[in-house]
Amino acid sequence: MEMYTDTFTDTELTLPTERGYDISAVSWISESDTALLLCLRGFGGGVKSTAVEEVAKAAKTLGTGSFSFTWPAHGKSNAEGDKLTVDNCIEDITNKDLLYC
Repeated sequence: MEMYTDTFTDTELTLPTERGYDISAVSWISESDTALLLCLRGFGGGVKSTAVEEVAKAAKTLGTGSFSFTWPAHGKSNAEGDKLTVDNCIEDITNKDLLYC
């Protein structure tokens, strides 16, 4: 199995949504990555929690970039609590503009 040796660095992002609020995200993506892992974690951990970073590090050794973001009204999101709905969460994780940032 080929081991990839890209430097493990993160990029912190603030992403606007179509619903008028921002969400924060962290990207561990480089041009040489051949796949992307979208890290969806529970409400108990942060966008850069130890668990997310460890998974991103392991994925990077396989040539896979990782992307993690906060849910509405969590972390650095400027959304009010009423924006935390299942529909908004689904729209956020399927929004191509956010995923291709």
